[in-house]
Amino acid sequence: MNTLIARGAEKSRCLLRTSIKSSALSTSAGASSPRSDVSARNQPHMMHATTSSASAGNCYTNIQPFSANTSSWTRNFSSEAPSQQQQQQRPSAIEKANPPLLTPGHAIRILQIHGANQAQLIRRSDFVKLCESSRPGKKRDAKVIATALREFKRNNKFVLHREGASAAVVGMMRSSIPNYKVVYGKPRVEAAVFVAEQVLDESTGLYFAVKIEDVDGVLSELQQGLSELEERGMNVRLAAPNEEDVEESGDECKMLQDAQRVTEGLMKLLVKRRSRPENKMKKRAKRGYLKLLQLNDGPEDSTLKLATQIALAIGGSASARKNIIAPYADAFWSGEVDESILQLVADAEAKELTEKRVLRLPPPQLLLLLQKRRHLKYTMAVKMIQNNQKSQRRKLSLKVIYCVR
Repeated sequence: MNTLIARGAEKSRCLLRTSIKSSALSTSAGASSPRSDVSARNQPHMMHATTSSASAGNCYTNIQPFSANTSSWTRNFSSEAPSQQQQQQRPSAIEKANPPLLTPGHAIRILQIHGANQAQLIRRSDFVKLCESSRPGKKRDAKVIATALREFKRNNKFVLHREGASAAVVGMMRSSIPNYKVVYGKPRVEAAVFVAEQVLDESTGLYFAVKIEDVDGVLSELQQGLSELEERGMNVRLAAPNEEDVEESGDECKMLQDAQRVTEGLMKLLVKRRSRPENKMKKRAKRGYLKLLQLNDGPEDSTLKLATQIALAIGGSASARKNIIAPYADAFWSGEVDESILQLVADAEAKELTEKRVLRLPPPQLLLLLQKRRHLKYTMAVKMIQNNQKSQRRKLSLKVIYCVR
């Protein structure tokens, strides 16, 4: 019994000691913490809550701009994928090659290697450099530019833009005109015909991007060449009223026919481009057409005037009205034709009528025959003169044969 009482007393003393120690710890913690009613067991959790609430309160005050406070992921991404400015600073194919002498032949060879098998696309700046490197009077350079236009469009999916089309037309014209001190009409006409044929060929892509100012430049060169030929005494009229007055040879006649053909073709092409032909196409053809189209403007008054002057010089007033003015006037978007252009055609028609009246007058040989033999009719007198001319030609041919023998 005594032993049990002693053990209970010892347990009570231990409980008393633990209670004294816990009370001492609680008083010290209450003095250090802002809240005294919290026990020491819950004190660490409350300390964590107070620190998190303080950081949450200051979260908006520590925000910095996005450019200054970028994450590591964005920095790595920007270093792996260069910006557009860095891509533009990369050297092009011609800049990498850096040839000592740059001509269209050198440039097209470099770009052919660069874009072989469609491995890399050709830059527009490289094509402009190719066109600007053409030399004056070197027709080979003009042919290289025309070849580059066809080849890049066909093999490299090259889409010609406005600056490239303007550079191509100017470069081909510069290289096609001979580098002489004095250039007369024929080389100028041939150069203009060559450049106009490239514009008419849709495989070059000039149809989709050529400016009206460039077309006016080509037509002005053609008109200047024809006027220079007329000043030198050449009859540039193909349908001349008197066939005996046509003195041009076969090559010159073909040159004039080509000039008339390209002039009418340019006008019809520009009228077609302005008339929105894609509205009559099917879906796939329309998508392909609009993907290449850069400009859809049509001929202006200056273009119509130059084309009319060329048509009047070569084909006459009837050709100018039918093939130049009629397509322009029949378009739904065109207004009235300028009065100055219509006046040019009217003056040409009046001139042609006076020429026909002069040609209808009888020649002096016929007048003498009618005076001698007044009983003869006009038709009989004409037949007699023709028979006399034939007999004279036979006598002349017999004399030549006799002399040869």
